[in-house]
Amino acid sequence: MASLLVGTQPAFASANWQEVKTNSNWHCGDTESVGAERGFKAQTCIVANSSGYAQQVVVVSNFSGYAVWLDASITELNKKLPAHNCNGTTFQSGFQRACLGQSVYVGCNGTNLYSWSNVEISGYTKQTAEAVHRHYC
Repeated sequence: MASLLVGTQPAFASANWQEVKTNSNWHCGDTESVGAERGFKAQTCIVANSSGYAQQVVVVSNFSGYAVWLDASITELNKKLPAHNCNGTTFQSGFQRACLGQSVYVGCNGTNLYSWSNVEISGYTKQTAEAVHRHYC
């Protein structure tokens, strides 16, 4: 997933949850607990590459010991309006997964980027901490 952003081509948005493979291109907000379920955490990240592209990603971890219903949406870069919905799914314990938002050209001249995600777990919704990145190529 992240390796797609390292090259010159941007990665495509996906509503499906995928394995998380981070690298130095990932700039994430704080990891926060979601809902009353212990062991369920979420964060929003901005993944930016040397070609001036960036995309938002919501990352979730479930180490609660049981499966939960998971749904999420990612905001458009620099706006609090939902721009990308992730497919709702039963999320098994013991995994970390990511849903990728739209890859957009943001340039290389110190553009300030920020994004949020809304994560729903078993009926409880929480907005993640803001992910912030000042992007230079």
